[in-house]
Amino acid sequence: MIDHVTLRVTDLDAVRPAYDAVLSTLGIARNVDDPTLPEWRDFSLQQTDAEHPVTTGAHVGFVAPDRAAVDAFHAAGLAAGWRDAGPPGPRPQYLPDYYGAFLLDPDGTSLEAVHHGRRRTDGHVDHVWLRVGDLAATRAFYTAFLEPAGLTVGIDSPDHLLLRAGGGSVSFVPGERPSAHLHLAFSSSGGEPAVDAFHAAALAAGGVDHGPPGRRPIYHPGYYGAFVLDPDGHNVEVVHHDR
Repeated sequence: MIDHVTLRVTDLDAVRPAYDAVLSTLGIARNVDDPTLPEWRDFSLQQTDAEHPVTTGAHVGFVAPDRAAVDAFHAAGLAAGWRDAGPPGPRPQYLPDYYGAFLLDPDGTSLEAVHHGRRRTDGHVDHVWLRVGDLAATRAFYTAFLEPAGLTVGIDSPDHLLLRAGGGSVSFVPGERPSAHLHLAFSSSGGEPAVDAFHAAALAAGGVDHGPPGRRPIYHPGYYGAFVLDPDGHNVEVVHHDR
């Protein structure tokens, strides 16, 4: 399933309070108050620096408990000075009961609150959409490690690859300006061997090593993860939490 999604932002101190206000409308409270890596359960932010540019072109959708929460999410974003990218309302082109609203944060990241009958209950991130430079290369990369990452293919068409990750999903579509600099982590029920298998398969599929399998106690005791850069340079991780 989707373990966590991390965005790099231009001004972390400025946007942290706004994210608190916007996400609180969906019942998502900040659970880690680290000044450099605040977390709202399976979503987090980090400050850009010389080695880590700002995230661009990404779309992240969050689970809303009901339609009223979608409305409140949109209103809170506008009150924070974020830009409207689509007012609350039905979007039957996605699902018959799909109700969503869209905002752009100060860095232009597309954020959505969505409520529908397939509501995810194992996390807050409903879906992630990324534009990619070469969908065939992206398909070859991600489908190489479906099992160790706990992923299944939901849509595989010439212009859309959708991977299901527990109750959430990740979509890839072609784009002239690919999304960049997102961190996307999946958790697997396969334990440490699954993390090792992900790393080996991702490298064999053309990924670039960004951190070999191993424990990362800096995050918490028993954190075992591996990191690989995908064809567009996104930092992809599979993690096992041995708590």
